Amino acid sequence: MRRYWPLSVFIAIFVYLVIVASHQSNGRDAVKADDAEIQRIISLAPSITETLYSIGLADQLIAVTDFCSTPETAAPKPTIGAYLDPNLEAIVSMRPDLVILLERQQRVVQQLQQLGINTLPVNHTSLDGILTSMHAIASNTGTVDQVSQLMTSLQARIEHVQAMTVNQDRPSVILAIAHAGASEQQFGQIYVAGQQDFYNDLLTLAGAHNSYQDQRVPVPSLSTEGILRLNPDIIIDLYPASSQHPFNLDIMQAHWQKLSQVKAIRNDQLHLIEASYAVIPGPGVIDLLEHLARLIHPQLPWTADAD
Repeated sequence: MRRYWPLSVFIAIFVYLVIVASHQSNGRDAVKADDAEIQRIISLAPSITETLYSIGLADQLIAVTDFCSTPETAAPKPTIGAYLDPNLEAIVSMRPDLVILLERQQRVVQQLQQLGINTLPVNHTSLDGILTSMHAIASNTGTVDQVSQLMTSLQARIEHVQAMTVNQDRPSVILAIAHAGASEQQFGQIYVAGQQDFYNDLLTLAGAHNSYQDQRVPVPSLSTEGILRLNPDIIIDLYPASSQHPFNLDIMQAHWQKLSQVKAIRNDQLHLIEASYAVIPGPGVIDLLEHLARLIHPQLPWTADAD
C-alpha cells in the first residue's frame, strides 16, 4: 500500500541523514538476539522496509513508519508513527525481536536500548552503506543465503554499468532530488545531489561529472540563478512515484524550459524520472543507477533487460 510522502518529510529526512552523518561517528552495533529468535521485526525507514521485502522477510515484518510503502500485492502493515519521532509506546507494545533503523537515528537507538529492545542501526547515506546494510540485516536475521543471491545480482548490475561507461566522456549533470516552494507561478528552491550522498556515488558509476562540486554543503539547494551558473550538460529531475508527490510534471518541465540559456535545456537534455526507486536508498537504487546511465550515455548499446 502506498502512503503519501510530503516533500517536507523527504527533505527533512535527507538533510538529517547527511548533516548528522558528517558530525557523528559510526553507529553502535546491534544489541543482538539469537538469529532463530528474530521473528518480529519493526522497520523505521522506507529504505529498510524495501530491503526487508527484497530479502523475503515480509512475514517477520510487523510494523513500519507512516511513510513506508509496501508492495501493491502485499497486505498493509501497522504503522508506529513518523520516521523522526516514532511512537515508542506502540513499538514496545508490539514486542519486537528487532527494530532496524538508520544509523543516525541515535536518539531513537538509545531510547529503544534503554527499554531493552534489540536494535540494528544501518547506514544508507552512501551506496557502499546501502549494500553493506544488507549483509548486516542478513547476519542478524538468519537470511544470509537470500541476501547473498540478491547481492550477487546487484553487484553484477553495478559492474555492468561501470564497464559500459568507464571509457566514455563524462558530461556534467545536475541531479535534482527535491523542490521547495514550487508552484504554477514559481520554481522555488531546487535541492540537488551534493558530494556527500549516495546520489553522487550513482552519478560517478553512471559515467557523469556531478556539476555541484562544493563539498562544504551536505545537501545543497539552488535557485534558478545557481542552475544558470553551473550550466550543466544534462539535468535529471527526480520524483517519487506519482501517488507520493504533489507536483504536476508538465508544470515542472515548463519551469525548467524557461532556463533556455542552460546547455542542458538548449540541447534537449532535460529528463524527469518519476519512480519510487528514485528517492528510496534501498536495493532499488540499482534500478536508478541503470536508468541514469541510459540517460547520460544513450549512445551505448544497452540491452533491453537492463531497464
